[in-house]
Order: sequence, then structure tokens, then C-alpha cells
Amino acid sequence: MSFINPLFLFAIAGAAIPVLIHLTRDIRVKKVQFSSLMFLRNTPKELIRRRRLRDLLLLLIRALIFALLAMAFARPFFPRKKMRMNLSEEDKSMVLLIDNSYSMQVGDLFEQARKEAHKIINGANNQDEIALVFFSDEAHQSTVLSSGKDIHRSALNNRLEITCRPTEYYKPLQLAEEILKEARNPSRQIILISDFQNIGFSSQFEHWNLDPDIHFIPVKVTAAQVINSYVNQFALKQSRVGRRNAVEYRIEILANDRVDEEDRTIDLWVDEKHIAEKKLTMEQMNQAFFQQLDLKEGIHQGFIRFSNDHLNVDNIHYFTNTVEDLPAMLCIDDARRNPKSDAFFLRSVFQIGDGSLYRFTAGGEDHISEERLKDNDLVFLANSGSLSNRQIDALLSYVFRGGSLILSFGERMNLDQFSEILERLGIGRITNRDMIRDPSLENGVIGQVNFKHPIFSVFIHSGASELYRPGFRRFVKIAPDSNAVILSRYDSGDPCLIESGYGKGKILVFTTTLNTKWTDLPVHEVYVPFLYQLAKYAVSRGKNRTSYLVGETVPFMGDPGDLWHVRSPENEVFEITVDETRIGRFHQTDKPGNYIATFGNRQVHFSVNVDVRESNLHTRDIEEAIAVFTKPSTERQLDFAGSLISDIQGDEKRQKLWLYIVLLVVFLFGFETYHANNRLRIKDES
Repeated sequence: MSFINPLFLFAIAGAAIPVLIHLTRDIRVKKVQFSSLMFLRNTPKELIRRRRLRDLLLLLIRALIFALLAMAFARPFFPRKKMRMNLSEEDKSMVLLIDNSYSMQVGDLFEQARKEAHKIINGANNQDEIALVFFSDEAHQSTVLSSGKDIHRSALNNRLEITCRPTEYYKPLQLAEEILKEARNPSRQIILISDFQNIGFSSQFEHWNLDPDIHFIPVKVTAAQVINSYVNQFALKQSRVGRRNAVEYRIEILANDRVDEEDRTIDLWVDEKHIAEKKLTMEQMNQAFFQQLDLKEGIHQGFIRFSNDHLNVDNIHYFTNTVEDLPAMLCIDDARRNPKSDAFFLRSVFQIGDGSLYRFTAGGEDHISEERLKDNDLVFLANSGSLSNRQIDALLSYVFRGGSLILSFGERMNLDQFSEILERLGIGRITNRDMIRDPSLENGVIGQVNFKHPIFSVFIHSGASELYRPGFRRFVKIAPDSNAVILSRYDSGDPCLIESGYGKGKILVFTTTLNTKWTDLPVHEVYVPFLYQLAKYAVSRGKNRTSYLVGETVPFMGDPGDLWHVRSPENEVFEITVDETRIGRFHQTDKPGNYIATFGNRQVHFSVNVDVRESNLHTRDIEEAIAVFTKPSTERQLDFAGSLISDIQGDEKRQKLWLYIVLLVVFLFGFETYHANNRLRIKDES
């Protein structure tokens, strides 16, 4: 039996009212003066017994009236069919999602997860079908839906391994939902066994949730209070102390919670050699600093490691560092004819003794040859005269192969020839052959600057106003090519600094001089920082990326069919073939460490580290997980509720049990009234 208004059943307690009245009634005896009792009969004992029986019956009837009235208001009915309240009574199709991300290495979390999975498999009945999915930031189906318990037990014992990857819940839940589309049993379940790391709850759940027909069961494994410190950030800076190469290593260390009371040690290893060790006190636990001098030029690999805690995979950070010689800079200018040439000013800026950041040399047009250009990272071509075809080809070849060229103008330049060179380089063409600004106008100034470009970005917060102060008496007017990028303009709108790419190299064209012949820029304080930014951007070498996270893909460039060999930290060797897109892709970055890739005489070094976001061991409660993963449609809820209410009301209206109960109450009330007023009599036998 069910009820539409079950709250009225609490009113059944009203049946106790007659009993309470009977027990608490105060019977008062009124004394009456009477003459003699000799003429009165004694009340027979039988009458007394019958009166007590009648009083008890009346008491029960009155209590029953109250109880039946409460049931009538509760509106009872008998459902047409028995609803199954326990899902476990049905045959089930289950997908077990088992977390094997690296946070599960804490304590015995991983073994707890394995035991929970075994418990679920052992508790399944013979008709239940199960599939296993192991997941971290990737999800892999280990077994298909089947009732064979031995298959699933074998997968748990032999194939389930912990990884160095972070947690992601979206992919495994989506995969589980796809698997259950092939389920044969009516009851479908997803059982998620995890520590429920915060990192796994991505923004993708804002627009996706599980099918409401799937029953989601979270199983959380927990460990005791965990102490975990990890390398959150690593910075490597190369500099020069005199003629020696110096490298600074800065490490930021974070803790999941309070670190323990013991001091920790941190070690630096480079090229398999122990370089230094430091002890960190409680106050120093958030940072560490190392410096290494006299590091030879070339590629170096190493790692930073500090002492063990409850999660050791994040206590080590691997790195790859390339120590290079100072960039070589060549200025081609006829300094013999003009002592205050561009070369004079450039030498004053860049050649400053032991503190120099560049190796600066200067020479005339005779330095324009493939042999002399190839050893330089940056070439300034300033106020050059006419060039031979061989010299032009040498310049173009130098840029095409990856060199950087900065071109500035002067009175000696053959503008017709350089207009053709600029067109070949994709810069544009020279439109003003006289190179003279209108004499009726005042000196021009910079009117527009692209502060988003690396050359000018450092000036945006300080020194921006200094860029607009130098005056320009003369400049060359250039109509830029569509592929060229204008980095700054004069107040007339004409380009001042133009950039374009050619092959693997880059060209920067400054449309005036770098000396004081046409401009007073060299006497302004912005001149030196401007030239350093110009040179820094020009010589920025296309360095290969050297730092990756576990699971990331590492690309290798080459010709189609080239075969790269990659050696992992465990000395496994993998072969990577370059495809038609001229890229070979290495996917086996599952282990943190230092890797080396080779192709012929070429070598690429890179390092792989864990994603330290997983090292923050703060987790979410089961209730939060359910709220995130299962968000049934409001319309579906309303439809289901409306349908259920309609069925219940239909059953109740057809049966009308409340009406029969009311009729019974009326009958009992009449019966009680009659017997309460009926006087008991006993036949006189005398």
C-alpha cells in the first residue's frame, strides 16, 4: 500500500487521545445524604464485568476512528505494479574506471584502488558484464564488456600500472559512456575509483554531463596526512663573467601542506656529475639558487633533485642547456672614408671589453663573400656602394640560410640597385630617389611604433616617450611589399623600420642612417637600448624547444623518409620516420628524464618532466564529483516527475480507498454512539 499524502500518517498518533483521556480523567464522587441502604440491591458482579468489557470496546472503537481518519486524509492506494527499489537486484552492465595517474603513488592509494576493483568484480553476479578502463590524462580500455571475471582479474593484476601522467576525468567518462551503448543489461553503471584530484575537473564539464540513465558510483581512496614538496618552477639563465660562461639555476619549491620539521637537501647534477649540494631549512623551503662557472660551450643535460617525501616523482626536475659563444656581428661600412660612419657608432655601442655581449668586427665591401658571412649571426650593411652580382648573391644566400641582415642607408648607396635587392628580399621598392625630406618642413620624428613587437616592447612601460624625440633630416621612402611588416613610421606616415623574412633568415631595414649624418638619434639616450633590442631580436636563433611534459609529442624536422633515433632515459631506442609533412613525431614521452635524438651528424637534446599541477594533492569530496559529473536535464526531471505523479493519482482515483475508510468511520461512530448510550440490564432471578 502507498499513500499520496503520507505526512497525514503521523496523525495516527491521535488514536492515543481517548486512552489519555481515560487514564487522566478525574472522577469526582459527590456525597449525597441518604437515609438507609437496606432497601437497595447490590450490583451483580456479572454486570460489572460486562460494563468493563463494553468500556474497553468503546475505547478501542474511538481510538480506531482517529487512526482511520488519519489514513483517509493520507489517501491510500495499491500500486498497479511493484517498483524495484534496489538496482542491485537487476543484471548490470558496469564500466570500472581506475585512476593510474602519478598522484596515486602516494602511500597505498594504488593498491587500495586495485582492491576496490577486485571487490566489485568478485561481488558481481554471473549475468553482470564488466569492462575495465585505466586512465590518467588518457583513457585506455583494457577489457571489453563481458561476464568473464578471470579476464578482468588478470587485467587488474598484470596490465594495471601506475603512470607519470596527471589526472583528467573527461576522457574516461566519455569513453565509458560510449562502451555502455553496447550494453545488453538494462541497468548501466559507471564506477569511478580515484583520489579525485582537483586537476582532473576540467572546464569541459561545463558543457557535458553523463547520460541520466547511467548510474554513477564514485569510490574514493584516501591516504593519511601527506607531506609533499615539489619543484614548481625552474629557471636557467646564462651570462658571462669576464670570458667565462656562467649559468644560474633558480628553483621554486612548493609544498602541498606543511612540510615536516626536518631540513631538506637539494642537489645539482650536470652531465652525470654531482656539482653542488645545499641544505634547505624550513624558512628556505620555497626557493633555492645555484651558480656554475666555466661551463664549456655545447649541450649540457642535468637535473635538480631534493630529498624524499611521500611522493618522489615530482622531487626531481630535468633540464637541457646549450652554452653558446657570443653572437658574431659584422658591420660592412667604408669607415676609412668617414671616421663618423655607422661602424664607428656601432663599435662604440657593442665593443665594450669583457662585458661585451657580441663579438664585433667591421670591414668594407670586400667582406661580402659567402666564406666571410657564414660565420656571423648578424650583418649590418651600412651606406654601401654598388655591389657586384657575386656579392649580391652572397648576401641573399647568407639570409636565406638563416642569417640576419640589418640594412641602413647613406649617400654612397646605389638606390636603383638596392631597390632591386629589396624587392627580391620581399621588403618593397624605393620610391624617392633623392632621399631628401621636403626642405620646407621641420625635421621629422617617429610618429607610430608597434609596441607589441619584441624590439619595442621593453619601451612600453619606460622610455616610450624617448622614441619620439630624435629628429630625422633625411630618409629613404620605401613602398613596402604586402609581406613586409612595418614596425615604426615617421610622422609623415612613411616607414622607418621594416621587417621581412627570406628563407630561414630575417631582414630589418632602417630607412635612414645609424650615424649623425641624417639624424640626431645617436646623441639621444634611446640610441643604445634601441640598438641592443634590434641586435637581440635579429640574432635570436631558432632554438629547438628543449623542455616537455610527460605525454607531449616531440617534433623532428627533416626530409621525408629521414629516420631519427631517440634514446630514452631507460636507454630504450625508438625509431621516428619523417613523413610527407617534413615532420617526425615522437610520442613515447611517458617517463621523465633526459632524451637524445640523432640523425646522422645531427643531435637534438630535450628533457621531459611531470606536470606539477598533479603534485597539488588537494582533492574533492564524492558529493562534489557527483554534482560535476551528473547533471540531469531539468526537462527530463520534470517529465519523469509529472508522469510518476499522474500514475499515482490515477491509481488512487480508481481505487478510492479513502471513501471506504470514511464510510467505515461513520459506521463505527454510529456503533459507538449506540453502545455508549445503551443501559446494561441483568434479569432478576429472585
